[in-house]
Formats: sequence, structure tokens, C-alpha cells
Amino acid sequence: MHGGLLAIRANTDHAASMHQHGIAAIDLLVVNLYPFEATVAQGADFDTCIENIDIGGPAMIRAAAKNHGDVAVVVDAATMSACWRS
Repeated sequence: MHGGLLAIRANTDHAASMHQHGIAAIDLLVVNLYPFEATVAQGADFDTCIENIDIGGPAMIRAAAKNHGDVAVVVDAATMSACWRS
């Protein structure tokens, strides 16, 4: 997953590695983050709060942001909805 997000399209070494490993480029990342703050605010038990700590989402956002020239990132459903309407 991260290879498709981090690969710089104009970099021939990156392109060769992607081809060698069968990695497809990812141009758009849409992430729905876990509702950790809302879960805690609702008074959920400890285990539920821990389960709502998102690790993968922020890691993918960070990878995509490092490659902002090739990957667009959406983390807000309202933003995504507005994009589809325009």
C-alpha cells in the first residue's frame, strides 16, 4: 500500500521497483479516520477507546502527503461529497 502512495511517478528507479514488485500507483487516498475523540467523549470503556486509536489511517495520510505532487488526500467526507458534486 505504502509503495503505491510513496512512489514518485517521474522517478525511474521508483517506476522500476513498482514494476518489479507489481505495485500499482495510488493517485487518490480517501481515509475515514476512527472516531477516537468522539469515542472517549462518549465515555466508552478503555478497550473500546484503545480499539479506536487509528494507526493505519494517519500512516497512509503521512505517506501520501510526502508525495503530494502525485497523490491527492481526502480525510473529510464532506469534502469528498463536495468534489463529486462539482
